[in-house]
This record gives sequence, C-alpha cells and structure tokens, in this order.
Amino acid sequence: MFNKKDDEITDLAEICSKEKADEGIWKQAIICGKKKNFEVKIFGDDSDVVREYNNQKMRKQMEKINISRKDGVDINLDEDSIDDLLENTIEPSLIRFGGIRQVGGKSLTYNGKEFPAEKTEESEKLYKGLLNGSPALREFILASAKNRADFLSTGKQN
Repeated sequence: MFNKKDDEITDLAEICSKEKADEGIWKQAIICGKKKNFEVKIFGDDSDVVREYNNQKMRKQMEKINISRKDGVDINLDEDSIDDLLENTIEPSLIRFGGIRQVGGKSLTYNGKEFPAEKTEESEKLYKGLLNGSPALREFILASAKNRADFLSTGKQN
C-alpha cells in the first residue's frame, strides 16, 4: 500500500488557499505562547477584503505623495502617515478579524457583557475596543492571516 508523503499531492486544489481566505477560518488562539480556550475567525491575507483594504491604503499613501510632489513640497510624512506605514493601528488586524468564541462555539464575555461571536457593523466598535486592549491578540491575528498553510484546502487547522 502506498503511503502519501506530506509533500506529495494528487490534486492541485490542495494548494489553493483563496477560498478559505475569503471565508475565514476559526483558529484556536495562542497568546504569548499559550493556547487559550477560545478561537478566532481570521480572514487570510489573500482574501478579497484584505486585498481591497491594502489597495485602498496604498492609494491613499500614493495620493499624499503625489499631492506633495505637485505642490513642490518636500515629502514629510506626518505622524498619522507614519503610523499607517508601520501599521501601528488596529485597522490591519480588525479587517482580518471576523469573530471570536470559546472552543466549541459558546460565546465569551468582555467586561462582564456577552461578546458577539461574529463581527458585524453593529459590533465593530466592540471589536475595536478588544483589539485596542490586546496587542497580543492583534499580533496573533496578523501572523495567522499571513500563514497560507492554515488556508489550504487540506491545510492544517488548529
């Protein structure tokens, strides 16, 4: 009997990650090196929503640079522009953050109140508050979104 090795594929669909990146995956959180009892829904960096966000961000930066050049002004990036370039804001993680729940699907609380498991327009402010208070969660989301192996058709799912 033939045992399939990890690096052998028979169907090229196994290397496709776009569909799961668009749908988002639920991944058990690892915060400061420790597995937690909750999972986070993450949209991959290859997803349409993340790509559109990155394109808009790039267009805004190029617009600022082009306006400065047209006016004959030296290009001096203000503090907000530098933050955008360094991604010190919560926006990059917020756009990739689709939900949070206990492993098994039960809801969590935040400051004693039930926290919505799926991010919506109505709950986005709560999600922003959580990300503002947890740089470690932001790091986890950003690192996970970049890991294409998690979004493969037969990729590992934690």
